[in-house]
Amino acid sequence: MHAPLASGTLLDNRYRIVGVARRGVLGQTYLARDQKQVNELCVLKEFVPAQQDPVVVNTLLQMFHKEAATLYELRHPQLPRPRAMISQGGRFYWIREYVEGKSYGVTLDNRRTQGQVFSEAEVTQLLMQVLPVLSYLHSRSVIHGNISLDTLILRQKDQTPVLISYGLLRDLVMRLQLHPVKPEDLLTPWGFIPPEKLHEGKLYPNSDLYSLGVVAIALLTGKTPEELYNQQTQSFEWEQFAAVSPKFARILRQMLEPRPQKRFASAAQVMQALEPLVGYTASPAAAPVEPPPSVNPQVATAAAAAVVAAPQKPAKKQPRSGRRGGGDPRASAALVVGVAMLVGVIAWRVLSSVRSNPGSSDPAPSPTIASPVAEPSQPAAEKPSPTSPAADTRTPTTDANA
Repeated sequence: MHAPLASGTLLDNRYRIVGVARRGVLGQTYLARDQKQVNELCVLKEFVPAQQDPVVVNTLLQMFHKEAATLYELRHPQLPRPRAMISQGGRFYWIREYVEGKSYGVTLDNRRTQGQVFSEAEVTQLLMQVLPVLSYLHSRSVIHGNISLDTLILRQKDQTPVLISYGLLRDLVMRLQLHPVKPEDLLTPWGFIPPEKLHEGKLYPNSDLYSLGVVAIALLTGKTPEELYNQQTQSFEWEQFAAVSPKFARILRQMLEPRPQKRFASAAQVMQALEPLVGYTASPAAAPVEPPPSVNPQVATAAAAAVVAAPQKPAKKQPRSGRRGGGDPRASAALVVGVAMLVGVIAWRVLSSVRSNPGSSDPAPSPTIASPVAEPSQPAAEKPSPTSPAADTRTPTTDANA
């Protein structure tokens, strides 16, 4: 076993070791600062090939770069960017962007100690955040091939899940013998591995959907895949341990289908099936116009006028003679009769004068006629109830995965 690099060691005249993250089956993992990128933190994964001949080492390095070329081309905010694969002192170092956060495996362990698990809403949200990443990878002919609770990191700065540790990298380490390790040790933790990988050594795009489905039921139940898997039926029995809706359970069952041809064909299909559960496509209805209580009365009047001016179905037009002042028609009729009698009395007394000079007498006062279109009364607008998203209480730590 090789001794780990000391803190302060400079690799490739660029990466300075600042700490040891963890040691796994693939060797040691370090944290380093990239002195050519404003001292940004990055992760270095160390491999020690059995062949130490410089010519062999250089050949292996070239082969690795050729087969991992697609990884260097990936650009997605939820995928840490690969920096380089370098060789120094008989060792290889795979370098990628550092993600500050903690794995979902650590998060689940913390919840289990408190007797808690993930809710359906939380897992649905996680799926809707990870599936677009898988869709991006698959569109570029890349299968992640290594999805588990430990390769999903909840990034601290924005509480967004990030996928790390591609299966392609592990396959290259084994095939090119970049590190002395048993083939079974390079497999994804048991239970997250799709059946086609175990039985045929093959992976398909929807193989990632199977692994993501296992992540979902582990978060929902708080149990490991081994605890949920029934060897006799060759399937997971998890629904009795999780409180989920029937529709969500059907979606997860299809993701966990042992036969790839029975699963969802793509990440986009899973997202489409999940959308009704999360309401991503719903849009709030337009609320009635209503000024807040503290608004100036003049502003409130202007707002009400704006509502009145809005297009609406025209009311039936009433005869002018039957509408006075917008009141009761019977009262209007009585008023007309009274005025007529008064005019008759005056006319009887001054009939001759009126006939000779009708403009000499003062006209009788008449009531003001209201506008023929009455202003509709405004119903009280119903005040929409405010909504406030639940606060995320998760406490992030640091990324210790390679």
